[in-house]
Amino acid sequence: MKYLLQFLSAAFFVTTRPCSAFFAKPTSPVDSCLYLASSSSSHTTTAPHSPTIATIEESRALSSILGDDCTIHEFLETVWQNIPRVYRKSTTTKINDSNNNNPLSRQVAMGLPGIIRALENGCNAFLDQSNPDWQNTFPMVYNAQKQSLTLRELVNSYGNDLFAAYLDGCSVVMNHVDCLSAETALLCEDMQQTFPYAYANAYLTPPLSQAVSAHADDRDVFVVQVYGSKAWSVYEKVPIEYPYGQEQVGKNGLAVPTSVLEGPKVVDTTLQPGDVLYIPRGFVHEAKTSQKEPSYHITIALATFDWALTGQLTTLMRQVLDAQPEFRQALPVQFGMRRDYANILPEHKQMLEERIHRAFEVASQQITSETIHNYLQQKYEWHRNKSRPDRVARVAAATAEKNDETIGGVQMDTWIARSSSRGKPQQQRQQQHIRKESAETLSSILNSVLNDKPIQVSQLLPVVQDCDTICDLTLLSFVRTCVERGEVVIVKR
Repeated sequence: MKYLLQFLSAAFFVTTRPCSAFFAKPTSPVDSCLYLASSSSSHTTTAPHSPTIATIEESRALSSILGDDCTIHEFLETVWQNIPRVYRKSTTTKINDSNNNNPLSRQVAMGLPGIIRALENGCNAFLDQSNPDWQNTFPMVYNAQKQSLTLRELVNSYGNDLFAAYLDGCSVVMNHVDCLSAETALLCEDMQQTFPYAYANAYLTPPLSQAVSAHADDRDVFVVQVYGSKAWSVYEKVPIEYPYGQEQVGKNGLAVPTSVLEGPKVVDTTLQPGDVLYIPRGFVHEAKTSQKEPSYHITIALATFDWALTGQLTTLMRQVLDAQPEFRQALPVQFGMRRDYANILPEHKQMLEERIHRAFEVASQQITSETIHNYLQQKYEWHRNKSRPDRVARVAAATAEKNDETIGGVQMDTWIARSSSRGKPQQQRQQQHIRKESAETLSSILNSVLNDKPIQVSQLLPVVQDCDTICDLTLLSFVRTCVERGEVVIVKR
C-alpha cells in the first residue's frame, strides 16, 4: 500500500510533464517511482508498422480482464465500441498476482470489509456540501420500486446512514466511488494507462432486488463483479447508436423501445466475483440479484461521449472562429425571421454563403489532427488532475483503516445482549425502517432470541437463514441500528 501511495502521489505532482517523461530513464526519486510503476506493467503494445514509436505501457488491470482471450491491441481493434463481451475470472491467467499488486485483484479481493469501508466513507461524505462536486458525488438511493429518492427524502428517512437505507431494502449507488475506496482509486488510475481517463460508480443491491430499470448509457463501461452475484441482460438491438447524455433511453423520461426489450439478447448471464462485463455505449442493459445474496459491483466508466470528434470540432471551431472579429458579427436580421427564405434579398444570401465558406476555410487551415491531439492532451490531463488528489487522499487514509467487517463497532464476532432498559426515549429515536420481507424475521431476534445472556452476532445467522432477503450485511446493519436505538448493547468479552 505504501508503494502504491507513493506512485499516486508522485503522479499527481508530475502529470504536467510531457508523456515521454514517464517512460524515460529515471533521474530523480520521483522519476524512479514512476519508472518502476510503468516498468512493472504486465502488458505493452507498440503501434503496428511504426518501429520508431516508443513502446507504450498499458493497463495491468485491462490485461488481466482480457486474460488469454485477446491482447489489448486486439480488444481495441475488434471489441471496443462494438461488441458487449463477458470475461470470466476462470479464463484469466493473470488476475491473481502472487504479490496482490494487480489493481483488479485488489478490487475483487476487497470483499465485505472493503464494501463496508466504502459505505462508511459515503456516509461521511453524504452531507459534505463543502465539496465543490458534492451534487455530482453524493450517493443515490433507489427504493424497491426502482425510484431514485430525492435528497430531502433520503435525509428525512435515513439521515446520512446508507446502512439504514440498505436495511430498508434500498439499493445504494455511490457515484465516483474511486474517491471513497482505495481499491477503486488504484483501479481507475491503472485503467488510465490505456484510456484517457476513468472513474467508477459502485452499486450495492440487496437480495432479490433491481436497482434501476433497463437503460442505455452514454459511455462505455466495464462492470467488475466484486461481491455476490448478479444476473445481467444486454439486448442486441441498439436504439440510438453512440448516444449523448440527452439520448440515453431508459433515463430522463426517454423510454426504451419495446422492440429492443422483446428482441434477442447478446448477453444473458450471471456474473460471479472476478467476472467482468464490457458494455459499449448505447447498448440497453439491466441486472438483478438472486435470493440470499446481495451484489456489489464496480462500473468503470469511460466517457466516450466526451471523446467524440463532433465535440472536439465544435469546441475548436468556436475557438478558431471567435478569434476572427468577422465571425463574431450578428447575421442580418432577415435570417430566421418570419419571412420565407425565398423572400430574403439575393445579396444577403450571397453574403452569408461567402461567410460560411470563409469560416470553413479558416477552420480547415487551423484545425488538423495534430491540433485535436494537443487539445485532447490538455483536456485529458485536466480530468486526471481533477480526481487524483481525492484518490491520493483515499489511498493514504486506507493505510490507517482497520481491515475488518465492522459497522459502527459491530462485526460478526461482536458479543451483544438485550438492553436492560427499553432503549432511548421515543422522541430521541430515529425511526427504524426495515424491508417488509425481512421485518418479521429480524424483529424475532429482539423478541425471542436476545436476552440478558450475551450472544455473538454470527450466532444469529441460523435465525435468519430461511429468509431469502437477509444477508450478512443486512444482519450487521440491523444490529447496528438496534445498538444506536439503545435496544441492544455491546458486551465486552
